[in-house]
Amino acid sequence: MIACNDDKKENSVAEGPVVKQVEPIVLEKKEPEPKTITLKEVSRIAIVEAKQFLTQAKHDNIDFSSVVGIYDKAQASYDSGDYKQAQKLAVDVRQKIELLLQKNNPIK
Repeated sequence: MIACNDDKKENSVAEGPVVKQVEPIVLEKKEPEPKTITLKEVSRIAIVEAKQFLTQAKHDNIDFSSVVGIYDKAQASYDSGDYKQAQKLAVDVRQKIELLLQKNNPIK
């Protein structure tokens, strides 16, 4: 004869799969650290803008010969590493060209 054990146990919580509680992952959005722009970059931008203004004056057939020498000095200052002077001269070029453009194209 085969002996049967009628001691049936009901499934208890401990016998089921074990689920562990874990802390949720929090994704933090990190703001990029602001970059500091160098004087060299500032002066380069100023020279590029001055060149754009010279190009616009040429396009508008405006005599900008009085400003070309200042632009050349700005470029030479940049090339020699005097970025502060280069930026100052390039801004001066831009301002002078703006005045020339205003004189030749007055707002109506």
